[in-house]
Amino acid sequence: MKAWGCALALSVGMVAMVSGCSSLTEVESATATVAISQTKCPVMGRAIDEKVFVEHGDRRVYFCCVACESTFKKAPALFLAKLDAEPARTAAD
Repeated sequence: MKAWGCALALSVGMVAMVSGCSSLTEVESATATVAISQTKCPVMGRAIDEKVFVEHGDRRVYFCCVACESTFKKAPALFLAKLDAEPARTAAD
């Protein structure tokens, strides 16, 4: 795992410990829910590619392609509003 991946895993683990999660399984469940909460590209409305994303503030935004990532960067507020208007999805959906 790359160094940044280890740091992210450590950060998630620390947040989980502070929030009361007692096991790695609970941490993995929490991160899995976050990872699948967005299913559509905010620009084109297509299914996301989990490898194409940007960090915007405290949020990770996924896209269907690199072209949509570029479009998002030109007007992030517009596309974040579209994301926020969609119902949230969880692992149960």
